[in-house]
Amino acid sequence: MIACSVDTGDRGLISAFVERWHKETSSFHLPVGEVSITLDDVVSLLHLPIEGAFHTFEALHINEAVLMLVELLEVSGEEARTETTQCHRAYIHLSWLRDIYQRRCQVGHWTIAARAYVLHLLGCTFFF
Repeated sequence: MIACSVDTGDRGLISAFVERWHKETSSFHLPVGEVSITLDDVVSLLHLPIEGAFHTFEALHINEAVLMLVELLEVSGEEARTETTQCHRAYIHLSWLRDIYQRRCQVGHWTIAARAYVLHLLGCTFFF
């Protein structure tokens, strides 16, 4: 949430909650004991909406996706266009991202490797 430019007022508060969140119990383990946060608490503490869509996404056009791939993964325009053309839309294969990650690690381009890794991780998490 911090990286998404959501104005929450207190970044330290979010960081503290994230560090103490236990996914298994869906609760926070604080010095006072185990605590559950309700949606009402989210509204009060973080001023985030709990009704309606938090964010709406618009589908990317292939040309926009190609430009993003060129800029963020530093691949050639031709390589990015070939990949999106094979997917028939503004999509890419996870295997292609894995290859980008491995190639960037071999040459020591760690920032680009990290971007490819995070995209691959998100793709595996959301689509498998």
